Amino acid sequence: LQHGVSPDGSDYYPAFPYTSYTRMLSGDVRALHSYILSLPASEHPNRSHELDWFVSWRFAAKVWKWLFFDSGEFQQRPVQSAQWNRGAYIAEALAHCAECHTSRDLFGAMQTDMAYAGNPQGPEDELVPNITPHKTTGIGDWSRDELQEFLKFGELPDGEYTAGSMDPVIEGIRHLTLDDLDALITYLRSLPPIENRISN
Repeated sequence: LQHGVSPDGSDYYPAFPYTSYTRMLSGDVRALHSYILSLPASEHPNRSHELDWFVSWRFAAKVWKWLFFDSGEFQQRPVQSAQWNRGAYIAEALAHCAECHTSRDLFGAMQTDMAYAGNPQGPEDELVPNITPHKTTGIGDWSRDELQEFLKFGELPDGEYTAGSMDPVIEGIRHLTLDDLDALITYLRSLPPIENRISN
């Protein structure tokens, strides 16, 4: 989770979002490990990777990490409130929001100047929306209640419901406490508003 290295010592491909999980605090990693070990065992085999030939070498993953991966636990920003820092930790580490909501360059590295501003080529080539507080292309005109309803139930302000790869995300996020939901919303609403319309 924190270094992108498998138990056998090989490097994971960044499709596994260790680039965000590296921000997890060690205590939370241990808690997650304990929870996983408490689950019933399954004999279902893991699926093999399906990769294009030019990225199928583990050496390529090592080079990618050397170029683009910065490891390290989340660091509190002292100038920000405790609520903001909690929300930043949830978004940047636990929920790894930027992994899908940020576009990537030709090498698959996130374009940090467009963080959270949407991705026209998300998982399964889905359009992933802009979640910066831009008034017209992001979530800037959503109320706090609308954001909370979306994060809890997947309901959009127009009454429709989210679909696709966001469904399992909502299934996880909806279990956050109300305090954590509020913290996440506070963080998202503090992001720089970036004008970037994601559409077909």
